[in-house]
Amino acid sequence: MTERLRKRGQGPGADFAAYVANHAAGDTPKWFADLLAEREVAAVIPAVIPKGQRNHTLASFAGSMRRAGADEDTILAGLRVMNRKRCQPPLDDGEVRKIANSIATNYAAGAQTQSTWLPADNDVVLDGDLSPLEPTCMIRADGQRLLYPDRVHDFHGEPETLKSFGAQVAAAQELINGGTVAWIDHESEARDVYGHLLALGVSKDRLRNNFIYVRPEEPIDDAVITQLGAILTDRKPTLTVIDGENNSLALSGYDPNSNKEVRLWWDRLVRRLQLAKVGAIVLIDHVVKNQQQQGRWAVGAGQKLAGIDGASFGFELIQAFGRGRTGMVKIKLHKDRPGALRGKAAGQTIAVLRLTSHEADDHIDFELLAPPQGEGTGTPEGKDWKPTGLMEIISKALEKAPEPLSQTGVESRVNGTAAWKRRALLALIDQGYVEVTKGPRNAVLHRSVKPYRDPAALPPPDHKFGAEL
Repeated sequence: MTERLRKRGQGPGADFAAYVANHAAGDTPKWFADLLAEREVAAVIPAVIPKGQRNHTLASFAGSMRRAGADEDTILAGLRVMNRKRCQPPLDDGEVRKIANSIATNYAAGAQTQSTWLPADNDVVLDGDLSPLEPTCMIRADGQRLLYPDRVHDFHGEPETLKSFGAQVAAAQELINGGTVAWIDHESEARDVYGHLLALGVSKDRLRNNFIYVRPEEPIDDAVITQLGAILTDRKPTLTVIDGENNSLALSGYDPNSNKEVRLWWDRLVRRLQLAKVGAIVLIDHVVKNQQQQGRWAVGAGQKLAGIDGASFGFELIQAFGRGRTGMVKIKLHKDRPGALRGKAAGQTIAVLRLTSHEADDHIDFELLAPPQGEGTGTPEGKDWKPTGLMEIISKALEKAPEPLSQTGVESRVNGTAAWKRRALLALIDQGYVEVTKGPRNAVLHRSVKPYRDPAALPPPDHKFGAEL
């Protein structure tokens, strides 16, 4: 491209900028029309650039000019012609200046960077920090952290499995502890996100000073992403959340079922944020509706899971959450690239999230509990697992009973599979929560000796968590 411009006597620099400026009032110059017809540029410049695509399209064209050797003044002059002739409506001149400056500056910074295809400097790598990477945020009740710094994670699950709430709990912890959080929202509205964080105990002052909220409504814009990266680099968030991975892909015209297009979106947004050092990154996504087809990753291309270099978490509902109610979800660890979390899980379960809504004041208590392990607890994947959720329900039924109950009487008051109910009752007897006595005609009766409560109760695999009958 540079050679073509030079042959026309309009090489990059002030002379070229002046030429474009002199022709801006009239028809587009022939050389400029020829340039627009070139295959490289024609692919990104439509005849009419509508609102919502102007920034991205002008930035793409500016990038083509910069790669050809044009300086900032030259880029600005070209963008002004493009803006006037093709943008409907045209952008403000200040916005056009901002695009030209961003592309010229970003290109200059990149031009000074050694190609990533050249060998690494072994001394630099070996003299750096090679200690095992440890998670730094999203803190369980036992102090174990779940999210790795500057790595990408995902939260995926069916609707209403508290995926966004899980990320908001992590955000609330960071904000309350003095950290900074960035939230890129493709799913909800500012009112909901700010309202939830306030309900979780974050003060308005913390939100004013330490919370960065972005609600994109147009496709990804290279110039704006560069500016956002600079803002985040300056603010130094410890956690960045992209709520709605599929919606983000769709907004910019990428197919979530195409590995190639997911990778293009990833490199354009996620990777650039990661390089800007925006703390742990969490992507929130859905799973396929058909439970038989659900795998270890979110709905769509397998590239979604492949790109995760932190950890991937699946959210499974235990008890539905709502205003004035307590909700619980089980969080499963499906991928752990750095490897620090595998030994902190019970089977696949890495945590249990419990939210309790107080309708009187709209406050929400949150608990991120370690998965139950050890005597009388655990998960169905562990050899010591006991149906602790069902044990608590049976204990409550016996506490309310006016007189001791037979085994049939106990089972008739509780929902669930008969085998699990018997196993839960035996566990209560073995651990001293229920006493067995003889009744009339040698009947075996059961009465509560002391209440059984498990704050991180998990249901058996085939048990629908519910109240006693």
